[in-house]
Amino acid sequence: MRRTGIFLLCAVLLLAPATRADWVHLRSGKALQGEVISQDDDYVVLKVLSGEVKIRTQDVESVERQTAQEYKLDLGTNLLQQRNFARAIPILEEAFGQRKESPLARRKLALGYAEAAQYYSQHNRLTDAHDLCLRWLKLDPDGSHPELLAADARTLLDRISAAEKTIDEAILRAKEYVDTEDWNSAIAAYERAINLSPDARRRVAAEVANCYVSRASANAHKKATNQAAADIEAALSFDPTLADKLEQFYVANAIPGILDVIQRGDIAGARTDIKRVLGFVPANKSVLYVAGRVEQAAGQSAAAANYYARALNTHAANPTPEYIAAVRARIENELGIKGGAWTIDSAIPKTDSVAQSSDETEQIRETENFTIVHHNAALAERVAEAAEFARADIISRLGLTAPIKGKVKIVLHRTQAEYTTKTAQPEWTGGCSKFVALHGQMINPQIHSWQTSPRLLKSVLPHEITHMLVNATTPDVFALPRSLHEGFAVSMEPTFRQEYFLNFLRLRIKSHDFIPLSDLLASRDYPSDPEFFYAEGYALVNFVEQEKGIPAMVGLLRKADGKSDINAELVRISGRKSLDDLQADWIEWMGRKMR
Repeated sequence: MRRTGIFLLCAVLLLAPATRADWVHLRSGKALQGEVISQDDDYVVLKVLSGEVKIRTQDVESVERQTAQEYKLDLGTNLLQQRNFARAIPILEEAFGQRKESPLARRKLALGYAEAAQYYSQHNRLTDAHDLCLRWLKLDPDGSHPELLAADARTLLDRISAAEKTIDEAILRAKEYVDTEDWNSAIAAYERAINLSPDARRRVAAEVANCYVSRASANAHKKATNQAAADIEAALSFDPTLADKLEQFYVANAIPGILDVIQRGDIAGARTDIKRVLGFVPANKSVLYVAGRVEQAAGQSAAAANYYARALNTHAANPTPEYIAAVRARIENELGIKGGAWTIDSAIPKTDSVAQSSDETEQIRETENFTIVHHNAALAERVAEAAEFARADIISRLGLTAPIKGKVKIVLHRTQAEYTTKTAQPEWTGGCSKFVALHGQMINPQIHSWQTSPRLLKSVLPHEITHMLVNATTPDVFALPRSLHEGFAVSMEPTFRQEYFLNFLRLRIKSHDFIPLSDLLASRDYPSDPEFFYAEGYALVNFVEQEKGIPAMVGLLRKADGKSDINAELVRISGRKSLDDLQADWIEWMGRKMR
């Protein structure tokens, strides 16, 4: 997920406020706030949150100097007025920490806590509201500062606690339905809890996913395979880590319906269905075979040959009838299809991980484009196949040439602890990519994960390989916003991961919670809630791609050269007049998509 390397060590957190600030008053009557870092007869250069502004000296009326605390108090107050509480509160806390004896700093911080807590409470963001009330009370625990209105904090905290109790009761009710295996009622009860507050989603996501899996098993037992497949898709949108465990079960329930549709001659319907299934399991041999059957029935020989070849992990030759018949027969033999009869294994594996951890000595597995360092030969074979498939798929979908010179090293550590220790990555990451950027070249590209990473094959590999290909296509790796990097990477993952993030975003938007586009594009580091960052980055890339096409977004990559204004280029590509216009349309689109 994270891109690491020399370029990251050099990155600056643009969201951090200046250490000191000034007001630059212009002859036009406007005023700009920031830090004057240079001033001469020609220009005044002002450092602001998003970079630097160069102002002609002849346009400047005067420069007013501020202390660091004065600047932070003003900045925090302005951000409060914009309801940008995520940035306002830390800045006001820093201002108060610089001189705690300042009554003004204490009052402004209390006001920030009060406004943010009330806003979050109104929009059911109860965890954030609860935390802010506690911080608000900490400013005046003994009531010695009555102007801070600690009584109001206690009243609000009581209301929040009552709402949290309602959610707890809904979750408890859902668990009671689970105990009686009433999956429909359990799912409905969990959904009620989630709709009460977006905070509940993270608490119950795994439980909701298990309910959907259990209902899928019941539907499969009743031969209701289409409903079972839909339940598995829903389960994965709540818990993507189940992908490997559920893949074969999903395929066994998704394929029969598509074969029936082909049999009925509804090729358009079969294409729609197979596209959805391919989104969830893009590298599954059985699904690729059925995709070939669909295209063959449609008379599309080249497309059929391509799917059959991908199922065999090879390249399609001249799609003559003889070639298609030969590769189809070979796949059918591998899948155990005889005389049209096909029994698909629908068992759910007992293990939750992609492979058991192994302490074998370090080994090397070479493929055409990757060097895999591993301790488990069986896993290395699966990684080799998945990595080569993902690379070819990403290059094809993004319309890229093969931009990486040499092989990418994939390092599979023995354990997650070993991975986090050796890569210095946080535990929430499933993997990371590293390289050194030198004179526009990618040196020593590496992908790191660990043996039992639950998303290794389905999500981590396509995600990190996309990072590598995007970085190799981008002239200046510093110039492309990190959020767009993550947006591209998520867009190349299976559909269930995208649905997972859209699920997250739907609830956040419902609670009036989002990262402003200017902040999203300026951020050089991950926020405290990285899922937000990934979700919005993906939604932004997806929005522009749906409107303007993938080539337009890939064109943006090539504009990231360190010379062009990448935000202005994004606005131009989107067809808007300003970043504010783009944000307004993007948010409106997200609202429609989430309904």
